[in-house]
Amino acid sequence: MKLFLWRQKYRQMESSVLLRWAVEEYETMKQNQEPHRESQQDSLFEFFPPEIPEFDIIKDQRGKPIVVNEKGEPYPIHVSVTHTEDWWICAVGEHPVGVDAELKDRKVKSSLIRRICSEDEAQWLNEQMDGMAEEQKEEWLRQKLLWLWVRKEAYVKYLGTGISEGLKTFSVVDIDGSKGWKEKNGFETVDIMEELELAVYSPDEEIEEILWRKW
Repeated sequence: MKLFLWRQKYRQMESSVLLRWAVEEYETMKQNQEPHRESQQDSLFEFFPPEIPEFDIIKDQRGKPIVVNEKGEPYPIHVSVTHTEDWWICAVGEHPVGVDAELKDRKVKSSLIRRICSEDEAQWLNEQMDGMAEEQKEEWLRQKLLWLWVRKEAYVKYLGTGISEGLKTFSVVDIDGSKGWKEKNGFETVDIMEELELAVYSPDEEIEEILWRKW
């Protein structure tokens, strides 16, 4: 699986265009070929892939992007997309995957506990905050809720169910008493940007490469 990160500070491209580029580049690299570009600076705009099978990208009834061949049949590639502010992130691989991200400084309210936390998660959070000073409690809870939120979003994207499944109906962490919690098996630890809280869920495939595309 490859993880593509684009930062669009000055040029805003359609998500569908970036997604097609990601799939084309993934296929090109899978063939052990270098994508031909007229310019490294404008790589995405001067990108001519080698011969790869025809494909299209559609959305299912829940809005999940699906890669299909020219006959509309499933193509052997899975994708997941997320964007926040000027970041656009896409995971492309041979197995189902879910990805989600938020800026680490995003403000979230404590009421989010009731919306996204399972019973065990909510209990653990409340136990850990017991005895904390109010100012410490607020920031600690904000960070933990954001951490939980992106992992739950990544998980439901992997399932293809969307948030209609109910984020509080499942847990994405294993809680071990006073030792705290850790991501359940299937999550990739991705800590590449100080400003991004990023989660990737793909129990059948690991991230082989992270590719940056900035302009």
